Amino acid sequence: MARLIGPDESVRLVYLPDGRARAQGLTATLYADQSGTMLADVLTEAGAPIAGSQVTIDAYSKLPLIQYPDGVDVVYATVNGGPLVPLYARLDDRVDQLGQTVAGVATDVADAATAATAATATAALTVFRSGSTLLVRSRFDSTRDILMPLHTGGGAESMVQLVHAGLASVALTERTTPDAQVWPTVAAPTTAIHDTSDDNCPLNVAWSYVGANHGYSAGSQVTRTGHGKTTADLGSQWSDGTRTYTLLQIVDANRLLFGNPYTVASGIVTGGSTAPATTLTHVSGAANTASVPITGGVAGLVQIHPSTYGQTVTVELDGKALPDGKAYGQVLTVTETYLVASYKGLIDAAQANVGTPVASIMSQVSPLARVSNTYRISPGQVVVAQRVSVLEKTYLGMGVTQAMALTVPAGGSLKQFMAGVGVAGGLSFSTLADLASMSGNIDVTSAAYLSPVAPAASMRQFAYNSGGAVQYGLAMGILPVADGHPTQRLKNAPAKSWFISAATKKNYPQVTWVKIANPGESYAGTAYRAYLAGPDTATELLVSDGTDTWAVIERTTTTSEGRVQAPQLLGRTLVSAGPATIAAADRVTGEGISYTASASPAYGVWRAAVDAPRLETIPGATSQVGSYFLVAQGAVATSALAGSFNILYLHPMYLPEAVLVDRACIEVTAVGTGVVRHGVYANDPATGLPAGAGPLADFGTADVTTTGIKESTLSPAVLLPAGWHWYGWVWQGVNTTGPTMRTLGTGVGFGPLNLGTSVSLMSGARLGYFVSSVAGPLGAITVAPASAHQLSAPRVAYRRA
Repeated sequence: MARLIGPDESVRLVYLPDGRARAQGLTATLYADQSGTMLADVLTEAGAPIAGSQVTIDAYSKLPLIQYPDGVDVVYATVNGGPLVPLYARLDDRVDQLGQTVAGVATDVADAATAATAATATAALTVFRSGSTLLVRSRFDSTRDILMPLHTGGGAESMVQLVHAGLASVALTERTTPDAQVWPTVAAPTTAIHDTSDDNCPLNVAWSYVGANHGYSAGSQVTRTGHGKTTADLGSQWSDGTRTYTLLQIVDANRLLFGNPYTVASGIVTGGSTAPATTLTHVSGAANTASVPITGGVAGLVQIHPSTYGQTVTVELDGKALPDGKAYGQVLTVTETYLVASYKGLIDAAQANVGTPVASIMSQVSPLARVSNTYRISPGQVVVAQRVSVLEKTYLGMGVTQAMALTVPAGGSLKQFMAGVGVAGGLSFSTLADLASMSGNIDVTSAAYLSPVAPAASMRQFAYNSGGAVQYGLAMGILPVADGHPTQRLKNAPAKSWFISAATKKNYPQVTWVKIANPGESYAGTAYRAYLAGPDTATELLVSDGTDTWAVIERTTTTSEGRVQAPQLLGRTLVSAGPATIAAADRVTGEGISYTASASPAYGVWRAAVDAPRLETIPGATSQVGSYFLVAQGAVATSALAGSFNILYLHPMYLPEAVLVDRACIEVTAVGTGVVRHGVYANDPATGLPAGAGPLADFGTADVTTTGIKESTLSPAVLLPAGWHWYGWVWQGVNTTGPTMRTLGTGVGFGPLNLGTSVSLMSGARLGYFVSSVAGPLGAITVAPASAHQLSAPRVAYRRA
């Protein structure tokens, strides 16, 4: 009998006695019996012998995968002399082996049925597949299941769609509904809750959407009864006296589709938006050259299909290819890649191949971009990772995901909350805003951000019945990774980070918007959507992108005892991913994620980290509530600020973990006039410069007319980010006598510093950057490498909140 692979993922993670998953490098000894008297005959996953039946726990605090003894599905492990615990082989392998046994040994049928029943009971998803059509069924609430349809080749562009022909909407059904009533056709009563027919996300090239369900909106459809054109005329050119159009499709005997002309400016192609104004006369290429009057009508901005080609799709359940039929598992993964045609390439190919439908030679069309999408589907949740690789210079808008409005019950309403967003389009999204009050399209711009360094990243939408009771909801957001990180979005989508359509109430997040993208560049983001049963006052989500798990908490009410159940994250450290108004515990315990929300709106996003900090410092130095700590150790000196009036000096500071602080302290060693204002800015990881959109926090001013330690009270408490940030201070107020401040002793700074395109700055001391003319509260700044300064960093202490 073949050896099984294990341990199962559910038991691979190893915890220390204090509940932390930090067992990296420890040794586990594997035994064949419960009493630990006989070493197990185990092999590496590749099949090599394991000396002494001992394995080393990896960098993620996980046991390595091994081959179990022949015919055995469980071994027993002890870590550093600890208690023996059973480690079962991977569940899928055990079920597969039982299936093989059933085929050969009839007496094992009962055991196989028992194992299959156990697998079904523990599975989070029931997945049905027939070719390109899929349905995912999972639990929604205590009485209902959610049905999520999917098609791997749907829509006008034959792309992955979150619907299929038999179910055009995400729907709810009673828990007791038999599977035979929902597959292969839906016969049971269902409640449609969300139209997802257009939720796979296209690109925007400034003048058209393209990709996903969309073709270029650069077609002009002319109605001419009995036009007389044939396939031989495809690719021919026609003029209305002003513009030249290319015949792309013979729609039917009475309709023709022409491609509008394109222009090229600064290397970027733009498709024309103007339809023919008068009769089209033949220019070149046609076999049937009779003019085409437009008196029968012209439809402009018609989508041209296909505008994509080369699609590939894989479908896997828990890492294994999914066959047709019914299967059970935890995560369904659908991966899709395709090429978006260049509009210029499309028109040029049609003109160069007269008489041949361009749809039949798409592989000859030069591409604009390659798009890769990965859909990770778990109970009631879809996580989408998108990467766009640019192959032709273009304007690029990408959002990774988008969402039509929830289905509103008869006589009901639709309301939406957006974390970190104030008033936009006249609606306050800090509460649940009634979308019926929208007076027009809403662009969420920097004017609506509650923090200047945090663009709109999420929304919660709820549908209510006529009596005002919550029926269901949808949470959607961009995770702070890759180009979805706030600092990247502020640069790549400065005009707006979110858009809501007044006509459809559809939400469009933006990762990039009208971004000039050059060949060879790529942009990536990850987004989530999760269906909610309520209540509408608080949403607590755990979102996994396959690499990291994120805790997302959003509330419109306060609480002093919030708690998110998260047994799968036990022992992990919570690393804040941006500005938060919720104070969460540093670590996940057996009670879950504990948090407090002292004011509304309340929100935050945290990464549940198992890896060690990138730069290890003294453990515990920043973790004691009410204790003060230094950001940097070392000798001290003093620096006079004479001649530095209204000059903001910025210094790089490092923290291994995010820390919530409520006091910030600096020291005046010789009196001056006025005040010193101080605060912190985020680091821009793309440039290594301070992020210029605005401060993470302005600590206020410290009086310098007396000496001593000056303590600023921070209310609300400020979350200093993990990794690098920039501390800034500026002498303001009265320009008479510059104060002298306590600083760090002169020495070598840690890490690189961006000097820009000139090497001349390397000859002097360089300890940060300066910004002139900062006379008031800290705000948006412009920082250039050429403004590197020589002022020693201040000695700063904080108090842990």
